[in-house]
Amino acid sequence: MQAARLNNLGVAYMNQQKADKALKFFEQAHALQPKFFNADLNRGIALLNLQRFTPAEAILLAAVRLQPASARAWYNLGILYRSQGRLEQAIHVFQEVAKIDKDDPDTQYFLGFLFTQLQKYPEAVSAFQNALRLNPFHASSEFGLAKALQREGDSNSARQHVARFQHLVQAKLAAPISLVYGEQGKYSFAEQSSVVPLVPLPIPVHFISIASEAGLARENATRAVPQKEVSPTAATLRSALGPGASGCALPQSRKWTFPKCYGCIWAGLVFAWAGMQRRRLR
Repeated sequence: MQAARLNNLGVAYMNQQKADKALKFFEQAHALQPKFFNADLNRGIALLNLQRFTPAEAILLAAVRLQPASARAWYNLGILYRSQGRLEQAIHVFQEVAKIDKDDPDTQYFLGFLFTQLQKYPEAVSAFQNALRLNPFHASSEFGLAKALQREGDSNSARQHVARFQHLVQAKLAAPISLVYGEQGKYSFAEQSSVVPLVPLPIPVHFISIASEAGLARENATRAVPQKEVSPTAATLRSALGPGASGCALPQSRKWTFPKCYGCIWAGLVFAWAGMQRRRLR
C-alpha cells in the first residue's frame, strides 16, 4: 500500500515536469517493494526524461524481459533508442509495441518517423497512413506523411497533407508529438497504481425516540422499549416543535447539529403530521 502511494506521488511530480523529484519517490517505492513493477518501470521513465540513458536502458530492458506484454515498457525503450539515434533498434522495439497494441496511432507515427530517417519512404508512407487511419486528427502523422511523399516525388499529395497539418494545428484540433514528457503518446506516461481508499472512522450517532408522545406508540406492546436519556437541547427542540418532532444528536463531546440534519427535519415533519392525523381521527 505504502509503495503504491509513493509511486503515485512520483507520477504526480512527473505530470508537473519534475522528473528529478519523481525519481526519488519511485526509488523509495522500489526500496519498499523491489518486485513492484510499476515503480521500477517508472524509474526507467524518469531516468529517460532526465536523459540518464545508461541506467534508464538497463531498467527498461529488465522491464521488457520481466513483462514482455508491457507496451509501456517497450514504448519507452523505443523512445530511448530514438533519442540516441539507434534507429534500427528503435524500429524493432516499436514493432514489438505494434504487436501488443495494433491500434495505437502514436506507435505507427514513430515507425513512420524512423523509416523516414532511414530513407525507407514506402514503409514510412504506410506507417503514417496507418496512424491517420487510426486517428484522422494525428497532426504529426500528417506532416510526416507530407515529408515522405515529397521525398518520393509526389508533391501534389504532399502539399495537401501540409495544408491538412496546418489546419489541425491552427484550429487547435490536435497537438503535434514533441520531445516533452506527456506529449509523446499515451504509453510515454509513468504508470499510476491503484490504491484501496481509506475508509473514514464512523461517527457514533444516537436517535431520540419520541414516538410515544406523538401518539404512535403500539397500544398492545408486550414489552416497553427503554428510552434513552434526552439532552436538554433535544428536549427544548421537541417542546418547540410539538408532538411528532424528531431529531438526532451526536455524543455529548460533539455539538448538536440539528439545523444541518435535513433528513431528521423531514422525518420530524412526517412524525408530527402523522400525530396530528391520529388525534384528528380519535
